Amino acid sequence: MIPSFDPILWRRASWSVLALAGVAFICLGVAEQGSRGGGLQTPPHSPLPFERHRVFGLNLAGMSSLQALDWLNAAGNPSLALVVLPIDAEVVASLGQDDSRDAGLAAIDALRHAAGGSSLAVCLRRPQDTIGGLPVAEAAVSAISARFPEQIVYVGACDPAEHPAWQADVAEAARTDAEIQFPVNALIPLAGGDVVVTQQLDGTDELDSTDLRVSSPIAYSFYLLDSPAPLNDETIQDAAAALADSTQAALVLVAPTDGVDPAGLAGSIASVRLPTRTLPEGFSGVTAPSVNLNDVWQRTNVGTIVYMRATQTGAALAAEFIGTDVYLMGIEGPDSGIVQVWIDPDSPSAPPSVVLDLAAGQARDAAIPIARGLPAARHQLIIQAGAPDGTNVTISGLYVTGTPATAWAGMMAAAVVLLAAVVALAERSYTAVVAIRQRGRPPSRRPRTGHPRVFARDR
Repeated sequence: MIPSFDPILWRRASWSVLALAGVAFICLGVAEQGSRGGGLQTPPHSPLPFERHRVFGLNLAGMSSLQALDWLNAAGNPSLALVVLPIDAEVVASLGQDDSRDAGLAAIDALRHAAGGSSLAVCLRRPQDTIGGLPVAEAAVSAISARFPEQIVYVGACDPAEHPAWQADVAEAARTDAEIQFPVNALIPLAGGDVVVTQQLDGTDELDSTDLRVSSPIAYSFYLLDSPAPLNDETIQDAAAALADSTQAALVLVAPTDGVDPAGLAGSIASVRLPTRTLPEGFSGVTAPSVNLNDVWQRTNVGTIVYMRATQTGAALAAEFIGTDVYLMGIEGPDSGIVQVWIDPDSPSAPPSVVLDLAAGQARDAAIPIARGLPAARHQLIIQAGAPDGTNVTISGLYVTGTPATAWAGMMAAAVVLLAAVVALAERSYTAVVAIRQRGRPPSRRPRTGHPRVFARDR
């Protein structure tokens, strides 16, 4: 016997399945897009005080100061985007003593020269038998920032997870004006620049943009990679691709392990650059190879941060990016002028897409939105400074976020369309089956009422 079905219930069930699939797709698509364009929830207002497009830095925090000095000299004093240098406890202690401060600064100066002009982060080891860590941290940080403002840009504790109280002391000494509590794994900028946290990678397999995007949604990250040998081409390509596709990925910091050849390791990472065709996700400084400027701009350095300044109209910048949102990183202030911006102009005479007024009551670094919600595709960006009547335009870079949906999300969309077709086909099939059943049944009879002869006519 063929069981009977309720067509209304069938339709409701079919479209309920479709609706649930649609909701699931939306949720998964949002989650996927969140991971694709994920990472930093909002663009930081401060630029990064190093060349992010150089991909790699060096992490020597696990060594002593003397070991780090010897390693850098053996590596040929490489120039990298950033080098993390350890400052031993006795050197830290000496920076708070009048009779030994110069010797301590000389030790740091030797490390600085060995790093070949790289931007530097220093990690401080807490002196033993110290009563009250904050005064010691304040003396050390004050001496370092006063002596090396042009090269040392970050400070923190060497083992922050093991000594969180010392890390808090160092952070407070470095940024007394901070209104927030820094994460325990943070490196604190001494002057300009944004806070960066450190994330340990378990191996090269984690050099993947999907993995990097889901970490640190509130701060830039240095990804720490232990390396027992010079990096091979595959690892280098993976790191560059992950950095270019992650808004919060600041650098990959390589930590040499025992036995690795210093010159070989440094040589494998020193010349790596991001591709130059388009801006990567996240921050790109004005010196990045994907940013093209004309010769009207004037270069200005504040510590290790590079700004381009225009004091007359006509300074221009051009770049290409793939994303949905783009910001101008620059200075707003009382003397700031305007910026005209073209996005995908139809012709050389097209009017600007947007005009930004950078005037503000107080000078400050800012992330100024240029456009949001653009199609997730390749875009051309042209910026021209307007600096009349003694004003100026000063910029540090560009910030891009929002990438196209992944192939996985596209496959999900196709799957949902296919599911809709299956449901529709199933309903049509069911309708056909019902029609066949109805044709195969005997004619329905009305209840016999009234005169028998009248009823007989309806048989």
